[in-house]
Amino acid sequence: MTLESRIELIAEKARYWFNVENTSLIEAATRTYKEGFFPKSDVLYAIQCLKDSVSKEALSAWVAKAGVSKNTSEDKKVLCLHAGNLPLVGFQDVLAALLSGYDYYGKISRKDPYLLPDFLDQFNGTPLESHIHPDTDLQAFRGVKANAVTFSGSESSIPEVMEVVKAGNMADDNCRYLIRKAHFSITYFDDFTSENSENLVNALLRYDGKGCRSVAIVVSPLKLGKISCTFTDYFESYWTKNPTHRKPSPGIKYRYAYNKAVQKVQMFLEHVIIEESIDPVPANDDIIYWVHGGLDKMVELSDKFGDQVQNLYVCSEKLRIPGYQEKTELLSRAQCPFINWKPDGIDILKWLFAVSSEQR
Repeated sequence: MTLESRIELIAEKARYWFNVENTSLIEAATRTYKEGFFPKSDVLYAIQCLKDSVSKEALSAWVAKAGVSKNTSEDKKVLCLHAGNLPLVGFQDVLAALLSGYDYYGKISRKDPYLLPDFLDQFNGTPLESHIHPDTDLQAFRGVKANAVTFSGSESSIPEVMEVVKAGNMADDNCRYLIRKAHFSITYFDDFTSENSENLVNALLRYDGKGCRSVAIVVSPLKLGKISCTFTDYFESYWTKNPTHRKPSPGIKYRYAYNKAVQKVQMFLEHVIIEESIDPVPANDDIIYWVHGGLDKMVELSDKFGDQVQNLYVCSEKLRIPGYQEKTELLSRAQCPFINWKPDGIDILKWLFAVSSEQR
């Protein structure tokens, strides 16, 4: 198939799948939240964001921006090891694989077992059908000899995953690996309006803060103690509309008691603590750091954490973080990125075509 044909087919199937009357999607989404994998509001939010971002025009623009060839990558295989921290978190990788012409082998997370396979079922009976191979069991891909492997996860899990892939002959000798390592995002919050506050709370709390686009550090010229009372209302409003699965960790009350004892400014919100900090060290989804400072502080922290930082968010499109233009996005897009966004700064569609070119 030509690239143009792939774009038309994928856009058509996505349009059908995201239709509100699509009973298979309704069933997959319902099973996902009723079986406790994710809260209902997060599942519906993820579906709506992808629905808004995927179209023939958006896919065509992605292909054009990536500067990829019109020739598809025949006889190439990509093994996608999908994470399960967010609903439909691997959707972009799936689209990139289908657009590129690779045979797609997808290790579906057992934490999100219904949605991606249901989308892929839309291609049954199409020219792409025989090139799509999802499974929740990694051992199902023994002997595949993929040309490219994508993986998202903690650095500590990388050696184990690589060992399993190599032991199972799942990748060929010249395989290229795309391993995503970013863990969190940072925002510069300098405009305390109702809209910006709602966007910030969504960036902090959506998906229980477990996404790499989720904000773990807020840098602001506004002191937390000055806005905490009003800010609390936005958190309560969010949780009223978006009930969470999150349970307070055993240590959160001890953290609150310690902060109180040392007179550290904080907001205790039952599920999370926001605390003022001079030297934040993000390592816990239950703690959000509020750093009093200006853009220079934002740059300092971005330099310090390097590849651990996924994105930098700002309240105004006119504001850019010096030296970090490529990473800077609007706060309003934090949890709802465009389909062609670049995890870890890498366009996966462009990367797949580059791998194909290298191995010809």
